[in-house]
Amino acid sequence: MNTRFRSFRFETLEERLALSTVPFPVGEAFASAAGIAEAEDAFVGSPMPTAAAGEYNVGTCHDVNQNGSGDSLRSFAAAAANVIAYTNWGYSVAAPGVAPDDPLFRGDDEIYAYIADRLAESGVISGLISRPSGFKQSLSSVLNQGIAGLYPGFSGRDLSGRPIWNITDADASAMGETANLLRQGYGVMAGIGLYLGKTPEIPIGASAVTVWGYTYNANLSPSNPAYYTGLIVSDSADGRTGTATCSIEWNAAYQKYRLTGYSGMSAWLEILITLKPVAPLTEVSLRGYDGPYDGQTHTVTVAGPGNAGSDNYTVSYFCGGIQLEAPPSFRQPGSNTVQTVVIKNNYEAIWSAPVVINIAQPDPAALAVPKIRSAASAGRNSHSVIWNSVAGASGYEIAWSVDGGVSWSGKSTENSEYRIKKLPYGAEVLYRVRALGDGISTKTSSWSETKRLRVNPSDIDGDGFIGPGDFALLSAAWFASDGDGNYDPRPDVDGDGFVGPGDFTYLSANWFKDSDSEDSFYPPV
Repeated sequence: MNTRFRSFRFETLEERLALSTVPFPVGEAFASAAGIAEAEDAFVGSPMPTAAAGEYNVGTCHDVNQNGSGDSLRSFAAAAANVIAYTNWGYSVAAPGVAPDDPLFRGDDEIYAYIADRLAESGVISGLISRPSGFKQSLSSVLNQGIAGLYPGFSGRDLSGRPIWNITDADASAMGETANLLRQGYGVMAGIGLYLGKTPEIPIGASAVTVWGYTYNANLSPSNPAYYTGLIVSDSADGRTGTATCSIEWNAAYQKYRLTGYSGMSAWLEILITLKPVAPLTEVSLRGYDGPYDGQTHTVTVAGPGNAGSDNYTVSYFCGGIQLEAPPSFRQPGSNTVQTVVIKNNYEAIWSAPVVINIAQPDPAALAVPKIRSAASAGRNSHSVIWNSVAGASGYEIAWSVDGGVSWSGKSTENSEYRIKKLPYGAEVLYRVRALGDGISTKTSSWSETKRLRVNPSDIDGDGFIGPGDFALLSAAWFASDGDGNYDPRPDVDGDGFVGPGDFTYLSANWFKDSDSEDSFYPPV
């Protein structure tokens, strides 16, 4: 699916179909185009008969003004762009997450340019005057191609199989049908034939206007073709923005409507073209999750959208700037913002408001406090600290202080023992340890009770006195090297990786001394 989408501006159906009995104001006379070969002339606004009232749509009025040379194709393209935009097929405004200058944003001017190219390529417009067989079908095909090029996935028929564009000859019943479709929000444009004389016999050109409403004679029956007295239109060739009213009169002899005041030429209503409105998607919302971590997967739930009939639609999800075809799901604690865009038949899009899936951090279980089992010399100026393991711990933090607990140093380890090196001789070191949690189901424990140990490698057993207990440990590891099964780093007093005479020398020199004796004899650092 294309990762860029459109959001469409529309009035409600009630607004669009609202009717008024106030006469539509008539502006100044429109300027007439010079020359006959390229007749792109605007209507001259004519005063409505005193017995007439105006009835017209009050939704957004689109009035594209054609650019470039004045040929008849451009007026059809402009009128088509007006009704496409009006019926919600393509008039777009900025949508969340999509840049306003995105090429998929189609304003009525862009629609006009595209349709004009399609009509120019087709060459079918010449058939409007001569009315050859198949002209209406050919024009409908070109208009459908124009929409399909703008909006991939467009189908030229609705779900019932009826054409999206309906083109009919402007006969006695055409105005009644048009009035009914206007009330239903259809877009309407009129194809006009231009003739040299006052009778439709010698064609010289064609034009098109967008029909927004009509005037009528309230003294006549709607079944009478003369009931309709004028058209409220916008005309691409007049250089203005807005509508004007053109008078029409039914000609029984030729069975068609004649338009008065059209650049001094004879103008006749030839065909009426209507475009089915797009029933707007009415709403879309999301339901998220805001609760504690429970080990379960949480996702968003789409509420709506209003389907507006049986037309199909698709939903895409946006999370973290990434488009997803399936709703995203989350299990771990955190806050995630999700938004949806609903695409109806690839031509209408609505966005949801953002919704948050917030999974709060759980209240983790407290870990047991580890207990230091031993703290002893590990040769030269090193200590080895061992503690019991704690179930559920992700690791441990050991901390030590050489200034009585004013400041602490620390290291993290996954093991339940740690060797601290390069300690100052004679210093009393405080040790403590705590179990680390995983932040989800367990939380870090409190610190253990503090263990004190003097830095004197001759105090092999760490009891504060250098004597027989230390000699026993030295004897048990005598002549053992680092890597041997009976090697013990504690009696390796000089830290050379071998328990032997050198270590016995330091033990003998400190025999029967306290570990904090000022005259202790230490191996070199």
